[in-house]
Amino acid sequence: MSLRLMPLAGFAAVIFPVSALLSQGSPPPTFSVAAGLSTATGTFGSRVNAGYALGASAAFPQPGGAFAVRLEAAYSSFANTDVTGNTQITSLDVDAVFGPSNATSRPATGSPQSGPFLIAGVGLYNVSEPDPIYVQNDYSNDIGFNIGGGYRFELSGFTAYLEARYHTVSNTDYRFVPIMFGVTF
Repeated sequence: MSLRLMPLAGFAAVIFPVSALLSQGSPPPTFSVAAGLSTATGTFGSRVNAGYALGASAAFPQPGGAFAVRLEAAYSSFANTDVTGNTQITSLDVDAVFGPSNATSRPATGSPQSGPFLIAGVGLYNVSEPDPIYVQNDYSNDIGFNIGGGYRFELSGFTAYLEARYHTVSNTDYRFVPIMFGVTF
């Protein structure tokens, strides 16, 4: 397959299953935005300070509500300790969310609903890190994985969640844990 067609094939591989899920009478999708603290671990953590994370997602709950597919775009930035500049990680993930029906889908009633959830997924991670020798950034694209959990709760007029996930980028030492607060609408 041509390298030019790879992004299109990847897009189709995500969109077609999601559209099939939507056509099966699933509850309506939910959309979220989130922000929080991101901490690096391992050898990556020894060369950067804690940073921040931003994210936006669309979740597609399944009938019964105990499972949802979540598409997510996220950005984390870490200040380097040994060179000038920041290490930036951008990811596009497909995640599976498991939990009680009230934790993965929009509440069917007006009553407050809360609950824990587990989340795990795979995605494409783009890393930009300063290179002290060439005074420019090194870029890499790698597959990565994440796993974690959170708690969804109702606030006055909207739904919010708090979650933490461990991310690891394959074939690299990039490991980090964003702790994010999000709102769902």
